[in-house]
Amino acid sequence: KGVATTNVNHGVTTNVLSTTGSGTITVQGTAATTAGGWGFQANGAITTAGGSISLTGVGGGAATDSNSRGIMINNVAVSGPAAGSTLTLHGTGASTTGNIAVGVELFQAGAQVSTTGGDIAITGIGGANSSQFSMGFVLNSGSVSAGGAGKINLTGTGGANLGATYGIWLL
Repeated sequence: KGVATTNVNHGVTTNVLSTTGSGTITVQGTAATTAGGWGFQANGAITTAGGSISLTGVGGGAATDSNSRGIMINNVAVSGPAAGSTLTLHGTGASTTGNIAVGVELFQAGAQVSTTGGDIAITGIGGANSSQFSMGFVLNSGSVSAGGAGKINLTGTGGANLGATYGIWLL
């Protein structure tokens, strides 16, 4: 669990996280309120050998800051849950008047969220009062796939503003 309190801004930034056996991964991050930031940012693969993965992030920012994301999966894989396990992403963008307050974003072609039979649940809530681009879940390249009998549930809520407020935006 990480909470940013300085100008570093991001709550939790990871390179590689992995487990063996039925181990699980749970991460919670909250960005600083001093400047735009990401609650959780994955810069390296996150994998289990079948256990669940749960990532939660709350974007940060103050007043007119831009670039707030709850969860940013940047060109890396999040994978592993088998049947009976779940891969969960829950992100909330900050409430600022700046641009870009996204709940969950998968960015670039290498951003892969997948299971080997488990279910996937992605919930994104765009930040309120953002001037534009306040979106719940953005698939900006990359993919989401559940193997076997796994199910995918995408839930997105756009923020309250006059610009782009999509609940779910698939590019």
